[in-house]
This record gives sequence, C-alpha cells and structure tokens, in this order.
Amino acid sequence: MAAYSPTVSWRDRGSHGFNDRVLLAVIDALCPHEEPFDFDANSDVLSELKSFLPFLPGALRLGLPAGLALLEFAGTVLPPRGSSRGRFTSADRDSRRRTLQAWLEAGGVREAMVAGLKALSLLCFYQHPSALASLGIDWQGRADRLTLERGKLMAAVAAAGGGTDKTTADAGTADSGDVDSGEQGADR
Repeated sequence: MAAYSPTVSWRDRGSHGFNDRVLLAVIDALCPHEEPFDFDANSDVLSELKSFLPFLPGALRLGLPAGLALLEFAGTVLPPRGSSRGRFTSADRDSRRRTLQAWLEAGGVREAMVAGLKALSLLCFYQHPSALASLGIDWQGRADRLTLERGKLMAAVAAAGGGTDKTTADAGTADSGDVDSGEQGADR
C-alpha cells in the first residue's frame, strides 16, 4: 500500500479511492505524531476504521461520502479562519487540524461527522500495536498474568478442601485476606 502524501495528485489514484484519501487526510490530522508516537500507522488506522463503517446505520453509511466530499471541497469556496484556500487533502497537517476544529465548533451535521471520525480514528490509533508498545501497554501479557493468578487461587482453594467451581473459588479469594478490598490505606 502506498504511503500517504498530503500533496498526492488526484490523477495518481494509487490504491486509494477518493473517500480513502480524504479519510487518510483526516486520520493524519487527528492522530498524534509527536514523541512517543513517531511512527506511521495511518494506513492501518484507515483499514481498522473502514471495518467499522458497515455497522453504521444506513443513513450514515450513505451520508458519509457526501460529508467527505464537502470536507474536501468546502475549503475551495469558504475556507475556515486561519486555513488556506484549497482542497482539504492538499493542505498541510496544521491547516487540516484547524479545518476539523472549525467543523467541530460549527455544530450540526458537520460537528457530528468530525466527532464520529475523531472517535473512530483515535480508537483505532490507540489500539494499534505500535501505540500500545509506545505507551507500555501489554494487554495480552496482563491477561496471561491474571489467568495464571486465577488458576493458582483456584488450585489453592481446591487443595484446602473447597470446590473448584467459580462460586467457591470467588468465596475463597474474598475470605483469604490476600486480596485488596479496594480500600487503600485501610488497616488490615
């Protein structure tokens, strides 16, 4: 897949259609690119974002391409304050950010579209393996540790003569005194 370039020629369609190019420009403007997120995940975020689109209500699936076209060409007629005149995808990242902020402040369907795209873009971005690694988050490792601890607790309850079903294991962990009750700083 070709890398996104904000100055891509409209005649050079590459592997992305019109909606994909506008969505890539939106993703590029919305997702962080500063340290520790100095990696390019735009194409991956686009793929993830597009996997959500079939689950949108019918009216939104039909209206999104029209909204993206409006976003792309509105700056040629009435650019937002502080933005240059021209197409959205041809603008630099800061100008695209100002345009999206102006749409968020405009209210109505423009605000709803940009807010939805922002939520989806950031959700997909922060679940990207590189973003998780940059933040030091290891969901699978955490799940593995918790599963192992749960198994040890269940084995200890079973060895103490208790049952191995979930209710007995939960009751055993609550009575064992080893589990923090959630009251931080409380005397035991």
